[in-house]
Amino acid sequence: MDKSSSEPRINEQILRYFNNLPKLKDVRLIDESGEQAGVVPALQALEHAKSLNLDLIEISPKSSPPVCKIMDYGKFKYQQSKKVKLQNAFQKTQVLKTLNFGVMIDDHDFKVKINNLNKFIKSGNKVKIVIKFRGREINNPGLAESLVNRIVESTAGISVVEKPLHADGKSLILILTPK
Repeated sequence: MDKSSSEPRINEQILRYFNNLPKLKDVRLIDESGEQAGVVPALQALEHAKSLNLDLIEISPKSSPPVCKIMDYGKFKYQQSKKVKLQNAFQKTQVLKTLNFGVMIDDHDFKVKINNLNKFIKSGNKVKIVIKFRGREINNPGLAESLVNRIVESTAGISVVEKPLHADGKSLILILTPK
């Protein structure tokens, strides 16, 4: 493969590359049926591919000798894109959700926010909890601490504190992640 791109070398690109390297003239060939045809000269492999109206694709450029396969280039690109999609399907992405709490939150509002917090955690997302102070509430940090303790206790079975409580201007921030 070219160092400048992720596309594999095909057909004449392989020969041009090999012409710059005096020691490498042979390739390990995999024929159109997927069977190994052994080590053959690159020019012979390309001629065989052209006789079948197929392409010679460099599969493993770093091996010695490089591995080339005879197949349709469009089919090869399709198979590669399917592999990438399959790999990405099993990767779980975490999203950072944010919930804002006021220090003087009512019990019903607290329960609604905790239900949302539980949904976010159960779906595998991180949750950033922002406790905002208004007016003179900042003079009573004990209220914020008790609120944080209530939040952590109500989600203790499914979440862990990733980043402990820290101040950011007129608010306190806490980050929870799923267990």
